[in-house]
Amino acid sequence: MILPLASGTIPPLAPGGRPVNWAVTGRMGGVSSGPFAEGNLADHVGDDPASVTVNRERVRERAGVGDVAYVRAGHGADVAWVDSAQGVPVADALVTDSTDLALVALGADCALIGLAGPGVVGVVHCGWRGLEAGIVPAAISAMRTRTSGPIVAILGPGICADCFPVGPECAAAVKSVCGAAVPDPSHVDLRAGVTHLLLADGVEVHDHWMCTYESPHLFSHRRDEPTGRHGLLVWQESARMGS
Repeated sequence: MILPLASGTIPPLAPGGRPVNWAVTGRMGGVSSGPFAEGNLADHVGDDPASVTVNRERVRERAGVGDVAYVRAGHGADVAWVDSAQGVPVADALVTDSTDLALVALGADCALIGLAGPGVVGVVHCGWRGLEAGIVPAAISAMRTRTSGPIVAILGPGICADCFPVGPECAAAVKSVCGAAVPDPSHVDLRAGVTHLLLADGVEVHDHWMCTYESPHLFSHRRDEPTGRHGLLVWQESARMGS
């Protein structure tokens, strides 16, 4: 099976609510080979489609849900409400209230975020373009149109600031919307930027950051292109799982 590098459960956030499970996948436990070895979950990076299908089925089995919807990133601020894995539009965040559907954000340097609120879960893919576009507050806003009560975020892997040198125009663009994400004119700190935006929106943050560039257990576009994509998945426990 696809082996999680980290996983956990968020207790119910409202009386009578369901626990929310989350997991971060890594490179191990899949059937892909070459630069995509082993656990690539992306179907757009040149990997063998049959291998991706097997890897994704292992993720579905791990979650114990009927289906899994994957973010199709556009590096913008679009958020999509989904109730199945069919017809998922291009968007950098997905939100659902389904208890038989897991959501997965894919990445290979961009920050991955899982979200949980009473009765609703979401996932976010956020690189520097997403920070500039406002995907983080857009995702929280979308969550709040569907639920009331506290929202908890799981901050998953992404590239660290030291490993993410950028040009001055990129740094200036990000700084104009999130100064916390720009420690100096030549680097972007996705971890600091995402954390700042989540906390500013009243979200409780559980930090499970791992640097994609530094960890051999994660895919990194900057380090290894071509390469695969790992994922952060969230799903509500269904009634059949005892919630």
